[in-house]
Amino acid sequence: MNEEQSTFPFTSGAKGSRFGLFGGSFDPIHLAHLLLAETVRNALNLDRIVFMPASVAPHKQTRTATDGWHRLQMIRLAIQDNPHFVVSDYELCKPDLSYTVDTLEYLHQNGRFDRKQMYLIIGADNLQGFHTWKNPRRIVALAQVVVVNRPQYEGMEPPAARYGPFLSVTMPMMALSASEIRRRVADGQSIRYWTPGAVEKYIMDHRLYRD
Repeated sequence: MNEEQSTFPFTSGAKGSRFGLFGGSFDPIHLAHLLLAETVRNALNLDRIVFMPASVAPHKQTRTATDGWHRLQMIRLAIQDNPHFVVSDYELCKPDLSYTVDTLEYLHQNGRFDRKQMYLIIGADNLQGFHTWKNPRRIVALAQVVVVNRPQYEGMEPPAARYGPFLSVTMPMMALSASEIRRRVADGQSIRYWTPGAVEKYIMDHRLYRD
């Protein structure tokens, strides 16, 4: 795949629609990802949540990610029953690191979306390192940043605070992680109810995370 072949799941400008951009490795996507996305969509009354799997995430280079095609298929399976959820392969089509600011610039310049339409969804843990991202000041100029479960950081003043204010959404805590799912599969343990059944079947059929 290359950048010219990549797709966004809506037409240019989308006539004022408001969407949340949810990036990550999604290796694999699990139920906490889906709950987070639906919670943000409802809280902010967004038209769409766009799942954006990263090709190479700048802050997650300690392990080799599962092939992007597999991660894309798992997301498609996981969101197939929610008409408000869509997925884009844009960052997967890029051969280099996936920087959030570059994706937002692309949407702004080529999709003609403005800041009032774009909501960048990040977790409270990401907020702690937001100041280390590529051009954070430009990120907040291009999109409204939505921090999920920020209350656990009440009383703390992260370095990212100077780039705020940020929108805040709270969701029920779920002790799920992609790394734990990978470990359980490698150890031959069940991942039922950790991820949608269709994703679990895909992982087993394609023997992902076995080694």
